[in-house]
Amino acid sequence: MAEHYRGVYAISVAAELVSMQVQNLRVYERRGLLEPARTAGGSRLYSRADIDRLHRIRDLLGEGLNLAGIARVLELEAEVDRLRAENEDLRGGRQAGSWGRGPVDRRTAALDEELVDPAERAGAEEAPVGGERGGVGRLHAGGSARGGA
Repeated sequence: MAEHYRGVYAISVAAELVSMQVQNLRVYERRGLLEPARTAGGSRLYSRADIDRLHRIRDLLGEGLNLAGIARVLELEAEVDRLRAENEDLRGGRQAGSWGRGPVDRRTAALDEELVDPAERAGAEEAPVGGERGGVGRLHAGGSARGGA
C-alpha cells in the first residue's frame, strides 16, 4: 500500500496519464487539491494516489464544479472515508460474532464497573440510599430502591 503513495511520476507523465495540461496540475497544487512529493531539487513527483485524485478532479470538472466546489467535495469524501473506517473499527468485534469486544464495549464495561455500588461489589444485600443516616430507602443488589428505613 505504501507504493500507492510513493511519488514516482514526473509532472509531464502525470499530466499525460490523466489527459490534462501540466499547468493545470500546478494550479491544482496551488489551490490545495493535491500535494505531490518533491525531489531534493524541488521537482514534483506524483504517486498513484495523486493520479487517482487527479482523475477524480477531472471527473468533477466534467460535472461542472469549479475548483472551490471540487475542494469541498474532496474534503467531504475524505471525511466520509475517515468516518467509515472509524465505524468499522468500532464494529470490528461485533461483526466477527464477538459482541462486547469492540473498543466502545470495553469502555462501556469499564464505566459500568466504576458505577457499581461499593456495597454491591462487596456482595452486601442492601446498601443505604441517600446518605449515612439511611436516607429514604435501601438500594438492593438488583438496583431497585424500596421504601422504608
